[in-house]
Amino acid sequence: MSVATVASTILLAQVITTPAHAGKGCVTPKEFSKAKTGMTIKSVAKLFGTNGSEMSRTEGFGSVITMREYKACTTFGIVTILFTNGKLETKSGIF
Repeated sequence: MSVATVASTILLAQVITTPAHAGKGCVTPKEFSKAKTGMTIKSVAKLFGTNGSEMSRTEGFGSVITMREYKACTTFGIVTILFTNGKLETKSGIF
């Protein structure tokens, strides 16, 4: 097998296994569907490949409520997640 054949095979394998949005800091519909109630902010960031941005934070009565926003991997998409005490409570996404 020639060096060129090996190199093209490795490149093809890399293209097939690398998500189209890799490194872009956005959320795919498949990733969104995997985000489940009770997941931590850290586990959601790992799943999405981005920390997103904090839109709001409210503290009181022994609870911390945080709303985070993430870019969806579409032109005008957006994902928002409400965390209560650091755990996913509700989510919404427009793709």
